[in-house]
Amino acid sequence: MKKLKKILLVTAMTAAMAVLTTGCSLKQPNEAERAENVIEAYQTGDYEKFKSYIKEDERIGYFMDALDDTNADGMVEVYQKVYELTKTAEFTVTEIKDDNTDEYATVVIKTVDFTDALREAMEAAAMEGGDVYEDAPTWMMEALSTGGESVEIEVQVRTHSSGNLYDGFNDEFLAAITGGFYDYIPATMTTCTSTDGYNDKTYMFATYDEVRSSLDVFNLPFEGVEYTEDEINEIIDLYTSDYEGYDGLAVWAESDEDGLVLYMYTDYDVIDTWTLEQLDLITSGYGDTISLQTSISGYESDGYECETTDFGSGVLSEDAE
Repeated sequence: MKKLKKILLVTAMTAAMAVLTTGCSLKQPNEAERAENVIEAYQTGDYEKFKSYIKEDERIGYFMDALDDTNADGMVEVYQKVYELTKTAEFTVTEIKDDNTDEYATVVIKTVDFTDALREAMEAAAMEGGDVYEDAPTWMMEALSTGGESVEIEVQVRTHSSGNLYDGFNDEFLAAITGGFYDYIPATMTTCTSTDGYNDKTYMFATYDEVRSSLDVFNLPFEGVEYTEDEINEIIDLYTSDYEGYDGLAVWAESDEDGLVLYMYTDYDVIDTWTLEQLDLITSGYGDTISLQTSISGYESDGYECETTDFGSGVLSEDAE
């Protein structure tokens, strides 16, 4: 009997330990704790840990990989400046929803936002001409130098039980912690130049395959013909009159003794493709966005030569793989 009691006692203790062990293993960080872990990794500069939480988001990889790069130029310099300006944001978890229908933590972020500054700097650069506009890192740095706008943003953060962010469900959160720069991380600039002797150019600023803005530059040489000032103004009016009054679209011209230079700046985040189609500025069938690759193919078929740069971010090398 003593042996039996000992066996029963051992069995009971083993069962109790199993219950305790199981209970401990089931205790996982809740939505708030997981969100706080992601935020802490960003703020403390734990780049590898932060990337591990966002494994499926390659643009964050480009951004975080650049933060300890000693060759700080091009987009790398921009990424480092964005991080410097946003890492001290204040975060407060205000609500946790954790049930069978949905799970998330509501986070209030007090930070700076550069959305408007970036758009304004981009347009201002276009107004100064192609050489200034195509140097995207420079006008981005000018936007960041403004200090941005102080904002308080409420976002929902959705995480796996593993602690990783759900892919595609946290864009607002990632945009907030990067000061509105998240969309600009995979930026490229494509310059297409005509080969017909007129040296017309189109510059396209894009993120991945989506063209976000463009600058068209058309050269109209006088070729020995003398125009009066009134005639020149009439030509300019003919070019600009049809496109005035549209948000996201700017047209203007410059003239000298050799001819006219006509400009058109388009912000595709402001003006929709339907309007552009009605103005006969794009062909039909584009959908809601303008494809960079489709645009390049169209220009090349018209005899243009196109070159694209990612300013050292690595986006293009990733696309080539």
